[in-house]
Amino acid sequence: MADTRKKYDRGFKVQAVRMLEGGEKTGHQIEIELGIGSGQVYR
Repeated sequence: MADTRKKYDRGFKVQAVRMLEGGEKTGHQIEIELGIGSGQVYR
């Protein structure tokens, strides 16, 4: 069986982008904090 992919709503995505644009944390730190996979913030 194939793994199911997580779906994130628009608000979650906007929050992640704003955190990255704020420059206070690295992309990796944001991914850990939000519990998302490696490299997902940059997509």
